[in-house]
Amino acid sequence: MTLNSKLLPSVTLFIGPPASGKDTQAKLLSSKTGALVISTGDLLRDAIWIHRPGFKDVPDKIREGRPVDWKAVFLLMDEEFSKSDLSQGLIITGFPRSLEQAQKFETLLTKHGLRLDKVISLATEESLVRERMRNRVNLSDDVRIDDNEEVLDQRMMEYKISTQPILDYYRPKGLLVEIDNNQSVADVFKEISTKCQK
Repeated sequence: MTLNSKLLPSVTLFIGPPASGKDTQAKLLSSKTGALVISTGDLLRDAIWIHRPGFKDVPDKIREGRPVDWKAVFLLMDEEFSKSDLSQGLIITGFPRSLEQAQKFETLLTKHGLRLDKVISLATEESLVRERMRNRVNLSDDVRIDDNEEVLDQRMMEYKISTQPILDYYRPKGLLVEIDNNQSVADVFKEISTKCQK
């Protein structure tokens, strides 16, 4: 990496299974670093809410736990990057969800003068994922159209299939930070903070 590239605003990615607390940890990291948080899930839900043209099939895909076309995700991120102040860095949650997305993301970074600094992988036991999702349904106002056991089965299967190639892609680049997510929120963030300082 050149000196000039190190001066570019940094990007941190959070990847992990559904209901693994990616947004929670991203917000905690943002409060410490000042980086802007962008949730790809929120971008898609907003596009659905306003009935955006070209996103007609997205609700069905989300409801059924199927992956959304990477071009749709990139379009939303490209627009969000263009209108946001990224000078303090950027944290993106729920991305990438496929090796193809990971590979093509570099083009988007270059376009906006950004550099990928870290990819934080939240390794979470499936039993904990299911418990957290049930808690979100029962205790939270933030219930989503894909928050049910049947869809979770599909999403977990997609995640298991797609995640390993992503980890294998980023690990040799020295970007991957693997976190034991089977802890309290505070302990997970402590581990993230410690490992990201190295």
